Amino acid sequence: MRDSSETHRRFLQILISDGKIKRNHALSKKYSQGLIDLEIVAIQREGRSDYITVTKPKNLQNYIKNRFPGGLEASPSSRLEGVMLRGNSKLGGNASHGILICRILSNDSTKNITVNSQDITQEMGLFSAAINSDGNTKMRICGEVSIVENLDVFMNIECFIQSVDVAIYSGGILDSRIINWLNECDEISRIIHAGDYDSTGLKEFMRYEREINHHVEFYFNESIKLEDFRTYGRSDLVGKGRNLGLMDGIRKHQTTDEGFNKSIQYILETGNGLEQEFLLSMLNK
Repeated sequence: MRDSSETHRRFLQILISDGKIKRNHALSKKYSQGLIDLEIVAIQREGRSDYITVTKPKNLQNYIKNRFPGGLEASPSSRLEGVMLRGNSKLGGNASHGILICRILSNDSTKNITVNSQDITQEMGLFSAAINSDGNTKMRICGEVSIVENLDVFMNIECFIQSVDVAIYSGGILDSRIINWLNECDEISRIIHAGDYDSTGLKEFMRYEREINHHVEFYFNESIKLEDFRTYGRSDLVGKGRNLGLMDGIRKHQTTDEGFNKSIQYILETGNGLEQEFLLSMLNK
């Protein structure tokens, strides 16, 4: 398989510029054996150190051309350039559009579009739009907006937040292009983040506080009790691996938001996080 990664590129740049690299260098340990097998480089002793030394420069150039068609210095700035220069679209960064998945729940909560987005939501279940990376998306939303982390709650969010005009599905981490677009929607009254009561949900709220220009609140349903965290929560959501690392910064975060602080209180008292799908248990009560 062709490896066009950034670390492979750096390894080859060193060989081109210096003609050699120390054998015990981290990049050598990862990439030199393939070149040794092709007899493009050889292990040579210099003083007290072993080096991977280029012995066939022309063969090395052909090797680079096959893996980096645009050369080692080319830096992809789009998905197309990622393919053309490195054979990997993801090295070109984000796609040209972010996909907005939302539900329009009230009249007059969208502007600058010719379709009735509320009717589409009622008929099809949701409304979607492509948000351009260049910031020239003309559609605007207004009123009260909720960003919802999980799909089942997203499809029922008006049962919990009756005042919501527009619900946006994030799937966990909201695309930064959608955040930039929200900042261009001047008539948003407030944004309510409805996320999991765990490291991911709380960390995302901190991001919204920092990056969104509108007033942002963290949704904590008043019917949720401490015992619910004990009974239905899980410790790995806040106390294991990456989640444990995130919690250190979350605990130190200073905010006046009641929902965020209540979530932290319950997490610290029980050692558990709680997934927001627990809210769905309240629909049948």
